[in-house]
Amino acid sequence: MTGEAEVARRLYERGIREMEAAQTQGRPVDERDRAIFLGTHADLQFRQGQLDEALRIRTEQQLPVYERPGDVRSLLVGRANLAMGLLRRDHAGDRELACEYLCQALEDAIGMQIPEAGQIAQILLQLRMRCEFIPAEIWAQMEAQMEGADDR
Repeated sequence: MTGEAEVARRLYERGIREMEAAQTQGRPVDERDRAIFLGTHADLQFRQGQLDEALRIRTEQQLPVYERPGDVRSLLVGRANLAMGLLRRDHAGDRELACEYLCQALEDAIGMQIPEAGQIAQILLQLRMRCEFIPAEIWAQMEAQMEGADDR
């Protein structure tokens, strides 16, 4: 195990122990903080090439917290991160699933009118992916604008 991997493992285990101790002592553990902690751990797993483990953490532990009402922005960011991990792993079906997650994130970002909408749309366009909720003619206009920007 590399030095960075060992440090990451120790920090993760320490964080888990501290959260478990807090729960045992009757102190509440904020689920959102736990999800952020797990997301950071997933990021480290990605960097170390542990793609399956990172995707498992995001899918099984992080996203369910964000799917609870009230944290749409964290959910859309989590979905986008999960999609990028799927694209990096590149197993059969990962591209299609990544497109679903990116489209869900885009739909939420558009609804919230936040800058991430443009970033997610650009990723989808670069990957030649399309979201069904966006009319084909609008998607074609977006593709043309992107191609025009590439020609500059």
